[in-house]
Amino acid sequence: MGFFSRSTRKTIPPRQFILNYTYSLHLNKRLTDMQGNPVYFIDTDKKSQGHFVRIRAGKDKKGPVVANICTNDTKREFRFRVGQGPEHAVENKSERKDFKWEWTLPDGVGPSKNMIWVYTRDLDLNPHGKHSISRRALKLFDRDTNRAIAIFVNERVELTKQGVFTINGEDCQRYGPAFETAVLSSALAIIQQVGLTGSGLGEIVVESAVGTVTEQAIMAAFAG
Repeated sequence: MGFFSRSTRKTIPPRQFILNYTYSLHLNKRLTDMQGNPVYFIDTDKKSQGHFVRIRAGKDKKGPVVANICTNDTKREFRFRVGQGPEHAVENKSERKDFKWEWTLPDGVGPSKNMIWVYTRDLDLNPHGKHSISRRALKLFDRDTNRAIAIFVNERVELTKQGVFTINGEDCQRYGPAFETAVLSSALAIIQQVGLTGSGLGEIVVESAVGTVTEQAIMAAFAG
């Protein structure tokens, strides 16, 4: 008891990545850690059939492919594959303009997780944290618990940095590196095809732990 009565379990820090431009004619990007060390290279080929995007480990096109993304012209469904695993669909078929997908969990952890990315102006994983009237973010929720798992915050004023991913560290540890890659892949599919503001989607209804908010999409798209 006494000083030792409280839990000594250490908090697992979040996983964070910076999404950077490469100034390539093919709209390639890089994901680095917060110190600027390369983690993934996003190899974009919009001329190919299906608009393929390949996520490669390392700093350039020479790295091995860890995930593939296939987008289309409808902006209603994207598909991604982590490693040699099955394809997963990211669906936007309702008038809410949200993006739903499902992830099968490792054996012994659970059957699957129902996920949803939504546009929001809440700028961190805490529902009562930072809020902005000008900047927008993509936030990932567990649809079964309405708990925020990840967020991508757009950096509009930066010349080379497009934004920052933050993923809950406990979820990354519990569900493994493939889940982390799936979170990044599903968000990158939206960013590549729809953009960071949802421009062209009209009115966006954002569902979160604090209720339902209706917002107008900003016309100055940050697409691709």
